[in-house]
Amino acid sequence: MKHLPWTVVVAEILFWSVLFLLPLFLFVTDLSLEWTLFGVFCWGMWFWIHVIAPKLLITRNVSLPKIANYSLKIALISDLHAGPFKGERYFERIVRRINKEKPDIILIPGDFLLGTAEKYAEKLLPLKDLKAPTFFTLGNHDHWLSKPGGTESGSVLLRKKLQEFGLQELCNSA
Repeated sequence: MKHLPWTVVVAEILFWSVLFLLPLFLFVTDLSLEWTLFGVFCWGMWFWIHVIAPKLLITRNVSLPKIANYSLKIALISDLHAGPFKGERYFERIVRRINKEKPDIILIPGDFLLGTAEKYAEKLLPLKDLKAPTFFTLGNHDHWLSKPGGTESGSVLLRKKLQEFGLQELCNSA
């Protein structure tokens, strides 16, 4: 659990506490309306974080002023956070949606994983099916992937995996 952000850990603790303790308290004592609403709120937050939000794909079309008399269609996807709550099916949906838009170029500015690279990097495999040239940079979450006791950090392993999938890294290059 040490690789999960503290917000996820807090949400999990709140949810499981409410899930098991709220019914117990309801039978033992009369909970006030405030505590009941708090329990419902915590359960709703957990439901949103784990069930609804991971399935949301938001598409926005933004028109910028023309540059040099040609148009360029760019797809930007970020904060993928592959991990215990997002698997290959989620990334297959993303790839299908992006390919359907037929972009000229795809940019991924990091935060690929939520957890260790060894455990979750393979969940990103559907990214190899992106049809347009795809460029990526690693985000702050990707640099927190150090491999305990190893010489190779998790970010190096993630970088290698993404390059195997056909993505090109932009690291102080143009």
